[in-house]
Amino acid sequence: MLLLISFSINAQDKNNEPKKPIKTIYVMGGIASTYTQKDSAFEKKYHIHYHDFGCLAPANFEEYETKNKTVFDELKKEFGLQWLEEIKTSVFGLDKWKKS
Repeated sequence: MLLLISFSINAQDKNNEPKKPIKTIYVMGGIASTYTQKDSAFEKKYHIHYHDFGCLAPANFEEYETKNKTVFDELKKEFGLQWLEEIKTSVFGLDKWKKS
C-alpha cells in the first residue's frame, strides 16, 4: 500500500497534475555530437528526448524511422505543425514523414 501511494505522488508534478510521458526521437549525429540550447528547449517544450546514435546508424534503421513517425504523428495531433520549425533536421525519417 505504501509503495502505491509513493508512486502516485511521484507521478504528479508540483501543481498536482500528472506529468506527460517523455517521448524519444532518434537522431543521426556525427563524429562529435551536437546538442544545443535550442535542442534542450525543444525537448522541454514538447516533452521529447533526443537519442543521438552518433555517426553509426543502427542496423535496424527502419525500426527507428517507424518509432519517430509515431512521435511525429503525436506531435502533429497535439501541437499542429509549429514543432517542425524547431526540430533537429537530422532525425530519422523526418523528410519521409513530411512527404507522406
